[in-house]
Amino acid sequence: MIELINESIFNDNKFRMSEPRQKKCFLFLESAPQTRRFPQSSKPDEQLEWLLRQNRDEEGFQQLLNRHRTVKEPRWCLRHFTSPTDSLPTDMRPDAITPLPLLTVLLRTSRPADLIHQSQFSFTTGSQSGNDNSSMPPSPSFSALDTMGSEYVYSQETSQGEEDDEEIEEEEDASGERGHYAIVEDACLLRLFKRCQECGAGVDQSLIEIKRCGSARIVRYDCLNPECNASVKWESQEKVGSGRSRVYSANHSIPIAAFITGTPLPRLCDFAQVLELEIPSDRQMRKTIREIGSIATERVFDGWQEISRELAVNVAGDKGLQVSIDGQYDSPGHTSTNGKVTVIDCETKLALAGVAKSKNDPGIDGVSCRIESEGAVEAIIELVDRNINIRTIVGDQNGMVNKRLREDPKTASIERVFDFWHVQKPMRKEWWKIVKVNPELTPIYQQFFNHLYYVHNKYTERKDRPYALELVRSFLMHIQGKHKWEKNDEFQLVTQCEHGRLREKDNGDRDPQCKTGHLDKKNLDNQYTLYQAGTEEFEAVHKVLYAPRFKKAFLEAASLIDTSINESYHSLSLMYASKRFTCSPRYYKLKMQLAMLHHNSLMLDDLLERRKEIGNTVLSRKARVVIAIKRKRGAGTHTWRHDILEESIKVRIELGNTRTMRLLGIPEDDVFDVLNAWWEEKEAQWGLEMEWIEEESDEEGAGDIYD
Repeated sequence: MIELINESIFNDNKFRMSEPRQKKCFLFLESAPQTRRFPQSSKPDEQLEWLLRQNRDEEGFQQLLNRHRTVKEPRWCLRHFTSPTDSLPTDMRPDAITPLPLLTVLLRTSRPADLIHQSQFSFTTGSQSGNDNSSMPPSPSFSALDTMGSEYVYSQETSQGEEDDEEIEEEEDASGERGHYAIVEDACLLRLFKRCQECGAGVDQSLIEIKRCGSARIVRYDCLNPECNASVKWESQEKVGSGRSRVYSANHSIPIAAFITGTPLPRLCDFAQVLELEIPSDRQMRKTIREIGSIATERVFDGWQEISRELAVNVAGDKGLQVSIDGQYDSPGHTSTNGKVTVIDCETKLALAGVAKSKNDPGIDGVSCRIESEGAVEAIIELVDRNINIRTIVGDQNGMVNKRLREDPKTASIERVFDFWHVQKPMRKEWWKIVKVNPELTPIYQQFFNHLYYVHNKYTERKDRPYALELVRSFLMHIQGKHKWEKNDEFQLVTQCEHGRLREKDNGDRDPQCKTGHLDKKNLDNQYTLYQAGTEEFEAVHKVLYAPRFKKAFLEAASLIDTSINESYHSLSLMYASKRFTCSPRYYKLKMQLAMLHHNSLMLDDLLERRKEIGNTVLSRKARVVIAIKRKRGAGTHTWRHDILEESIKVRIELGNTRTMRLLGIPEDDVFDVLNAWWEEKEAQWGLEMEWIEEESDEEGAGDIYD
């Protein structure tokens, strides 16, 4: 029996030796199967709060803080967390508040459909509903509760019904301001008219008439009280506009709000149909967007563009702007009908100009690939005509765009550089081709691009680019095992590798590749060559590195600015893209303006530090052996949406006034104003001439000038 126990202990120890090495807890100094590195080094405030929760005196806390700062990667075992899956630290202080355990709530047995009364819904204005409880604010989400530092738990002493009542009361108390609209059932709406609003007498419910006008409700009834005998008309919403353009407020706001938020109208109609919710018809909503929403959007867009351009110019100062330019099409390939080009400031990340073009526009002549080149020149000239100093333009390697910018006299003097991602992209494709033919080059494929990015980011000045190009090509010497060489026709500036000493492999051989191209390695005396000059593999790599296209692009590549912000903007603009395959050029331009307003609003919030980081995600980038962090920010303010809603009401009033002028026969154009201004200018000019003639006649002693 003892031998079996010893054998099991031996096998258990042998199994543990094959397991991953367990790391020690920072506080207990004991190995634990699971440890976390928390808080992060970039969050000193959370680290301080974490140590304060360990319930130490002032001297003990200072010792713990000093030891925490000296440890490279402090780790904590799961005993320091409230739960294995939670990131909240356990508070060891005596006055700490221990949260109640989260109890499991049984699921309701009734179906959701049984809880909803089968009747119509309608929009009503909060100020006219007559019942304060009809405008119920939304309940706070779990993420919002976490942000406030509280914990959402169920009470242990109340039933499910009491919990619902308590939650509703909390929502009523916490609501700072109510919404402008509420949803009320028609059956509940009738309860507001049990008595006459004029005299207070009872009203026969069978005589009440409810009419629907889009999202609005119109209630009519006649009071049977002989002393009152009133005919009452009640409307659920106020009207906006003037003249024949007056409509109910929600009927005006619903299509405008759907348009500026990127909500497709067919999906909005489906949503209303499922809830049996009355909204304006699809035809009426499209008419509102076409006649009113488009004009309001253009006005607000012009105002925001002036603010964005003024801010970017003030930040750049006398040195001039560095802008990135890129285009996007409505569909891939040569079947594109519309496309847009956007110019974004590289420092403030604000979109300064945007041009939407159609393949039927003059100068494009039905060729889709000309959209980007024509739009790029038009966008840059628009900024130049406004006396905006542009120092550098960074873009992809689009030959047509570069040619048009180089030929136009207004843009010829502006420096043009290439985005480095677009520089290495064609080279990566060439590497893929030669690796498929020569699998022996697979080990150095990723190493070369690490070396390429390292050299590019190290030598950012334009004067250092020739040296950087030779350093990139020194990879050919490196894979031969040659780390020092004499000057020759190919290498005039670089005569050795920049990496340190090479490391030793497990089998004692020398590692012929520097894994990153710039790390220190152990020194060895023996030389080892992996790829010989003249072989098929070596010549394939040599051909790629000495391609004229790569040389030109690398020398003109930008190191500190790129077009990544344009790519992010293109992803955001898809939210406002039309779901149809093609759309009208005017509608496509409006969608582009909405995307630019959305983008600039987020960038301005970032500049004003309004958006806080609420989470992050670690991502691995395949193109390079690095770890990237994707940070999630809070929602933006987007005040431009309210600006468009307010401006749309003004446009509707102007539209009503125009229709009135049309009925009265007043000209709608400005011909009368132009003629009146011309006549006043001529009268002033003739008056000066008359005075001059009169003075000259008096000096000569002449008579009447009209003789």
